[in-house]
Amino acid sequence: MLNHNMKNYSFTFLFFIAAICSNAQTDTEFPKGFIMYAKLHGGMVTDFTSYPDLYVGGVQLAPQLTIAEHVLRAGIIADGFYTNKKIQGAFGPSLSLKIKTFNANLQGAPVGSIGNINVIFDHLWGTDEQRLLGGGIIADLSVITLGITAHRDYSLNTWWFQSEISIRISKKHKNPVI
Repeated sequence: MLNHNMKNYSFTFLFFIAAICSNAQTDTEFPKGFIMYAKLHGGMVTDFTSYPDLYVGGVQLAPQLTIAEHVLRAGIIADGFYTNKKIQGAFGPSLSLKIKTFNANLQGAPVGSIGNINVIFDHLWGTDEQRLLGGGIIADLSVITLGITAHRDYSLNTWWFQSEISIRISKKHKNPVI
């Protein structure tokens, strides 16, 4: 039974990779190069008990570099935030995996894209013993992104749920006309 399941998982993985590769020829999202976002985020920190949940909000800088064109970017997050009546910070690695491109057409011909949906995965170390592991889903609409995230603080036994809005503060490569 394990062998049959492994074959199914392998086939699904190969199909996923083939779909990404075939789409990459016309995809203009996640081009080679560097990109940086400035993010505002806010939400709550909870341990799911009867105690009141804490507010968390802050500003992040998130530079990224494309490591697999049209598919994957890696970078870091530098976060300054307010929670538990203190201004604090966090820092750590981040990955963005593009899962969907929204193509633009002009008179029926593709001319590039208007954005994408990607998932992020990060691990942040905070200044007050926070150890945040998690991710979220992001709608990248060219210059502005909107997203929701969930992180588990495995050091302090809490969950962080947040929404975010960001702007791209680096220049974007021009999309080629296809």
